[in-house]
Amino acid sequence: MEFNIAMRLPARLARLSFLQAVLPSGSHSVAPLSRDMSRWFADLPSDKPLVILDNLTQRAASIASSSESPSKRFRQIEQILNHAEPLLKRFETQLDQSRLPLDTASRHASEACDRLLKALSEACVKIVQAMDGSALQRHLHGKIFGAAILRAAQLIHRRAAVAQRARSAGSPRRWKMLRKLLLLAEAHGLSRTPAFDHDTETVEQVVVRDCLLALCDPASLEGAELSRLRFYIARFGHLAALSAETPAPEDLGPGMFVFSDSERGPSKLKPGQALLDKERLLDCRQLVDRIHQQLAGLRQGLHATKLGLPMVANEASYAFMLTRCAEQWSDSRSSRKMKQDYQPLATLITGFDPVRQYLSSGAWKSLQNGRPRVVGAIPAVACEWRIIEQARTGFGLREAGPHTLPINVGELVAMRPLERASVHLSIVRRARSHETTGKEISLERLCGTALPHTIDKKLPDGNIQTLPVLLLPRVQCFEGNPGLLAPHGDLKPGVRVTVEQREGNVTFEVVAVVEKLASCELAQLKRV
Repeated sequence: MEFNIAMRLPARLARLSFLQAVLPSGSHSVAPLSRDMSRWFADLPSDKPLVILDNLTQRAASIASSSESPSKRFRQIEQILNHAEPLLKRFETQLDQSRLPLDTASRHASEACDRLLKALSEACVKIVQAMDGSALQRHLHGKIFGAAILRAAQLIHRRAAVAQRARSAGSPRRWKMLRKLLLLAEAHGLSRTPAFDHDTETVEQVVVRDCLLALCDPASLEGAELSRLRFYIARFGHLAALSAETPAPEDLGPGMFVFSDSERGPSKLKPGQALLDKERLLDCRQLVDRIHQQLAGLRQGLHATKLGLPMVANEASYAFMLTRCAEQWSDSRSSRKMKQDYQPLATLITGFDPVRQYLSSGAWKSLQNGRPRVVGAIPAVACEWRIIEQARTGFGLREAGPHTLPINVGELVAMRPLERASVHLSIVRRARSHETTGKEISLERLCGTALPHTIDKKLPDGNIQTLPVLLLPRVQCFEGNPGLLAPHGDLKPGVRVTVEQREGNVTFEVVAVVEKLASCELAQLKRV
């Protein structure tokens, strides 16, 4: 018996050493490079990052179709990912700072990252499929099996994040792939088990994170807000969970969604709806409760760090983001259809100063042959879009022709349907690029026309500065109460605005600065 153990011990030690060589010890640690891979990496042109990514993409595709062992293929995929990581982070940062329409460099960077992440994820999926069909392979390389499932899910999620940065919908097939990986991990007891040392992320957490991001309609967020959202989900996303059980009727309520392989992503759980065999319940109730607790703490003046939030959470824009998240994770607005009754053309003016100039000119007040009579100069930032959706809360627009004017999420715009003598002040809430139809944006309607006005601001030296503002008589998101738009930093609670009317002067006071837009800030008013 001692002889058999002694004979087998070197073989077991050899197998252990082999596994340590091919398995990463952490999310960014990989085994030493082989001579072949070292030479190949060294030959890549260091001054041509896009060429490097394309070469890595081709190498990943060849690894996916090779007949080498799953362990060797996975090791090579990890080495490619490790080599590409600095470039991926560089281009992701570039896309975070990009504006629509994407410039040529940003578009090429987005496409190159997408191709590489797709090739790497498909290679991991093929490794998983090969091992899933072989009990012997799973027995010999069981830890690699779980690592390949997790890495495939992470790469699919990261590819979707690149698309979101580029204001694109991304591949709708990712939901089918994520569901397959989740079910496979569940079948082998790996869905809630970390696969890498020093990294506690699991397959289920990746899927939950992707669902939470999708429910917030990430294409409607500008770069900084999207980064904040990703950080919040990384910190508190564990409060949402997946389950295979249909909730009891008395437990059914807001915050419950169905995760399936639908190309539209997670959908709201309807009353009386039972989960199918391969569907999962996404329960966001604890996460929404945490948000409400944090918002209450912020309103009470608690410091953001005591609530587990970053320092920036004390800004009004962060509270607005949290409120929006709570709404989306309670009852996703993405499932609400807007009517598509007509598709007329509309002129769009972007930015606080151009919008104020346009409203002051009176160019929108009259029609001539069905189009606006030019009464004053139309700003150079005006462009034409086609109205493809209309609802009480806003509009969906599609570019009517190619133009290079940047349209940022969170920007103030004035929309003027060409056949009507009216204007709608709105905020760009969503921007997306489609290969076939071009750019599309969604607008949240603030109110009809605004009143260009001025307020006097007393400076520290005693002088008076006249500030341009836009008075909004009835703001839809304020339940019909008035609002005010002004340049950044000029509004604070207590500032007063006096307006002359037929019955006499009317004075309004700033209650709170509700949101900082791209070119101005929005405040709620009350009559005093």
